[in-house]
Amino acid sequence: MAGFTLKNLSKSYGALEVIKGIDLEVRDGEFIVFVGPSGCGKSTLLRMIAGLEEVSGGDLMIGEKRCNDIPAKARGIAMVFQSYALYPHKTVYENMSFGLKLAKRPKDEIDRKVRAAAGILHIEHLLERRPSQLSGGQRQRVAIGRAIVRDPQVFLFDEPLSNLDAALRVHMRLELSKLHDDLGTTMAYVTHDQIEAMTLADRIVVLDHGDVQQVGTPLELYHLPQNLFVAGFIGSPKMNFLEGTIAAVEADAIIVEVPGFARVSVPVRPASDTRSGDTVTIGIRPEHIDPAGDAGGFACAIEVAENIGDHAMLQLQGAGGQSLMVKASGDTFWSRGGAYPVTFQPDALHLFDDRGTAFSRNNRPKVLGGVDGFRSA
Repeated sequence: MAGFTLKNLSKSYGALEVIKGIDLEVRDGEFIVFVGPSGCGKSTLLRMIAGLEEVSGGDLMIGEKRCNDIPAKARGIAMVFQSYALYPHKTVYENMSFGLKLAKRPKDEIDRKVRAAAGILHIEHLLERRPSQLSGGQRQRVAIGRAIVRDPQVFLFDEPLSNLDAALRVHMRLELSKLHDDLGTTMAYVTHDQIEAMTLADRIVVLDHGDVQQVGTPLELYHLPQNLFVAGFIGSPKMNFLEGTIAAVEADAIIVEVPGFARVSVPVRPASDTRSGDTVTIGIRPEHIDPAGDAGGFACAIEVAENIGDHAMLQLQGAGGQSLMVKASGDTFWSRGGAYPVTFQPDALHLFDDRGTAFSRNNRPKVLGGVDGFRSA
């Protein structure tokens, strides 16, 4: 097993730079997930690690070995693709053993490895079936088993669950998590689905236009996004953003004037150049907005109500025309047109400057522990 390191890694197609000098160290045995919108470069980055795309600049290290010019088959990696890429005329056993036969491994070693991988994936009873006789989830297990038998130093997964239905994706996420625990092998996983990223990853790398926006644990990205892009990308439903201007700067808070919401005190540390009148953006997640009840709060009206059962999603509009998405209690049936005054949980407020950079929060959320090393804007 081994980790891998990217040192100023870049990829260009002529004048088009799609990966822009990425630095990243992935520890041995870590489950790292690359996320970002379509076209951000995450699959290209994975293919560079696999050896399916040439490196334009920088260094790619797998373990202690520089792999820029080493062919894919000699890198000690195994890749699982979105498409299962199984031979339709071969049985499950033959599909899983094919790579080992090409490598001219001994027959007893092939049999041992195939049956051991089948046992890990609970597909021993499928070894004599052909892909046409399997469900989508079973085919994906076979594709993963074909990778396991190679004893790779690093597993690479390129959106492996996107062809499965919602219920099966949930089940396969659990299986992949168990597989990582059982094997202890370094895994790099590409997905556009942030729920997969949050539930599988030890750390997440958020990419946009070939640049790394932030690297951190799922909870760090959720509670301490470093910029507007990460704040809006991580979380479902996404974070609400309210435009405003700084009304006052205090030692441990910034007072923001928000149209329709009066003044909001955000408990963050001002930067040295923070001034009244600066344009800023407040961020607040739907689950951190509370009904004001008789306590007053900010007046809002319900524009759209989705009553889901255990909770409801409400699209609100404030007096100043700014919209809010709120996660409300499912104990009440909500309908369009009703009043819904709100309050914001102060410790859950985020603040971003006019460049989209986050101000440092005063208190690190207890769930993260440690000391807040987050830099000020």
